[in-house]
Formats: sequence, structure tokens, C-alpha cells
Amino acid sequence: MNKVIRIISLVLATLSMSMPLSFAQGHPSSNKDGWQKKMMVERIGFITAEVGLTSDEAEVFWPIYNKYQDERMDSFRKTMDSYKALEKAVDENRPAKELNSLLQQYIDCGKATYEIDTKYLPMFRNILSAEKVAKVYMAEEKFRRNQIQKLGSFGPRPHQERK
Repeated sequence: MNKVIRIISLVLATLSMSMPLSFAQGHPSSNKDGWQKKMMVERIGFITAEVGLTSDEAEVFWPIYNKYQDERMDSFRKTMDSYKALEKAVDENRPAKELNSLLQQYIDCGKATYEIDTKYLPMFRNILSAEKVAKVYMAEEKFRRNQIQKLGSFGPRPHQERK
């Protein structure tokens, strides 16, 4: 456990210079920085433990992984923006030419996300064994599912109807 705490401290120290950018857009709560930081610490600890990163591996891995995550978040935001524009255009019965253009933008965002993954996979492979790289992706998915499960355990949100 001390190893995980040391690695988290190392990663957070590395991130301290880029935090304003990383947390510029976050959870809509009044304390979005606190929520984002808590989530980051949980993610770092979870992935570190699941993958079994050594201190040396973590020192090289986490700065690259954080850039990867920043690029993926930016891509996700663009994807969501393009989806919203497409949805609005459909709701407003916009002409087919406009819909086709918006649809292409949406598909291009998906390609951009794929290109980010393709760009970073070799970098991860240069740092970690194939098994540990696979465990990184598996840990990300486990972490995501755990977070969804936690959110679900709080019950319906005020804006949702109970069934």
C-alpha cells in the first residue's frame, strides 16, 4: 500500500503544473476541482494496483498516460458537441445536406479518438510489458464500471422519474 501512496504522490506532483488545464471543465458541482482531484486519485490508485506498476514504471508511465487522457477528454468533448449539433439539426428537420455534414463531423470525431489510441499504444508498449499494457486497458474499464455502479447506488437523480 505504501508503494501505491508513493506512486500517487509522484503522479500528483507531476500533474500539479498542468492541473488548471486538466480541470478547466469538469463536474457541474460547486466543487468541481475537488471532485476531479478525488476521481483522479482513485483512478491512479486503482490502475496502479491492478497493473502492479513499479515506482520506476510509474514515473515514466503516468506523465504519458495523463497526456493520453487529456487528449481523449478533448476528443470526447468534441464528439459530444458534434452529437448535440447533429441531434439539434435532426430535431429541427434541417436539410439533408446539413445533416450529412454534421454526421460526417460526428464520425470524424470517432476517428480522432481511434487515432489517439493508436498513437499512444506504442508509447505504452515501450514502457510496460504487453501484459501490463493489457491490464491498463482492463483496469480503465473496471474503474469506469465501478464508478457507474457507485453512481447507480445513490438512486435516481432529482430530475429522473422513479419507476
